[in-house]
Amino acid sequence: MDSANVFHEFMCRNKIPSVVFTKVTATASTMPTKVLKDMAATGHVLGKHLYKVQVNLDLKYYEASGDKKRRFRSYINEKWFLETRTNWFLSYTEDEPYPKGSEVLEYVLVVPYDPLVALEVAGPDVRDALNVLKPFKD
Repeated sequence: MDSANVFHEFMCRNKIPSVVFTKVTATASTMPTKVLKDMAATGHVLGKHLYKVQVNLDLKYYEASGDKKRRFRSYINEKWFLETRTNWFLSYTEDEPYPKGSEVLEYVLVVPYDPLVALEVAGPDVRDALNVLKPFKD
């Protein structure tokens, strides 16, 4: 936390504008993987990159959740992943076989850290064209 305070003070002191996206905001605004898949299908380099990163990250995260030695935290098992990072249980019950490997991707709910940052740095013309990330007015 000290490093965040030092960074923020530096930005203010040097009058460098910044935007902050909190973990709470990002995790509260999940979106289906299909959004990034559709962005990639446009052929735009940003869409292709975001989709590739998301697929690789979530696939490795899910696969590790099924392996006690590779789990990020001991409680992050397949059930936890499916409950918190997907909409799997809207269609299936806990008694049904869990998806294998890339099958999970169609159910993943993307936490849009990277897309939010990408949209912010893309500039106001892109945000205006997409009609997203409207600035907060006091």
